[in-house]
Amino acid sequence: MGSSTIILFFLFFYFCGEPIAANNPTGAGDCDYSKKVMCHIKGNMQASSPDLVNLEPKDIPPECEVIVYGRARIDENSVLKVDEEYLKSLTELNKPVIVTLSRGNLFSGWVKVLTPDGNTKETNMLCEFAKKHKIQGYILKSLTPQPNEKYNEDVGKYIISYLKQLNCCPDLIIGVAVDPHFLSVLTNERLLNFCEMNDLVTFYYIQTFRLNYCDPKLYNGLTPIGKSNPNAPKNLFIMEDVVTYLKESKIDFTKVSFVVDIIPDDINAKVFSSYSQVCKGKFDCSTWCVQTTKNLYDKGKYVKDLQCGIMVMILDLDDIQNDCECDSPFFGFKNVIAGFTGGSHTPCQKFDVQSMGFPFY
Repeated sequence: MGSSTIILFFLFFYFCGEPIAANNPTGAGDCDYSKKVMCHIKGNMQASSPDLVNLEPKDIPPECEVIVYGRARIDENSVLKVDEEYLKSLTELNKPVIVTLSRGNLFSGWVKVLTPDGNTKETNMLCEFAKKHKIQGYILKSLTPQPNEKYNEDVGKYIISYLKQLNCCPDLIIGVAVDPHFLSVLTNERLLNFCEMNDLVTFYYIQTFRLNYCDPKLYNGLTPIGKSNPNAPKNLFIMEDVVTYLKESKIDFTKVSFVVDIIPDDINAKVFSSYSQVCKGKFDCSTWCVQTTKNLYDKGKYVKDLQCGIMVMILDLDDIQNDCECDSPFFGFKNVIAGFTGGSHTPCQKFDVQSMGFPFY
């Protein structure tokens, strides 16, 4: 055995600790998840507000090819807190289930748990949890700092070792959430080293939701696609800006999935609002930013034209009981998918409560 072979052999055991993953070093599996329709589910929404509706797993639309479960939290002691009963009901649908990993202290939480060697204890725990609960993978969130968080470039370096350790878990799907709210982050290789990450992740989840504050006089939602009017505010943040910066970065654009959110925003609310409330007339046009079916259709089509994947978020907040009396429940989602798959836009009077006459769409 040559010296180079010996070095590679020991590197493998250093990161993996066991030979089980030798046949699948990337953990990406055979399925291109970045091109799938992913549906982000929270579950148990009435725990947040009695005005919301709980989404039963059996009612999830068949168009959802991958289910992303978004109510899991991991602490600095590598303890994963999740509603195992609800998670089990999702995996029993026999569709791929991916769990988002939210840290209690966001970016600061990663600072506490990462070392130059990654975090073998945590990655081993995640691998065993995935096997036990029959989930296909995880999405790592908050790898870049929020405005009120201290910058620490060690996270960008140490996360590479962490990803390599996760890749030692056979066939594990690994997604990385990319927060574009500060565009300079996308091209800062000390924070997001796409050159190394591209070979270690299955897909990137671009968090194109809530890019702006709610202003009902400006735009129906919070994330316009573009600025068709030259007089649009200079600080209006649009999806086209995000795409431009991503293409200037070293990210593997073939692994990119964009979020299209179904989240009616109430300026005065401290919790989520839903389209069920909109359909029942429990909203105020002057303080709510509510997208129409056309807004949602156009975003699905925009992502399709980019030849990227799509994640619809948060499915629980759609009109899941058809309180709007549209052609079917989940009418916001249905229009997103129609745009994404080349179908036709279908309006609904009670759903389309906001004007499309805004100048900055």
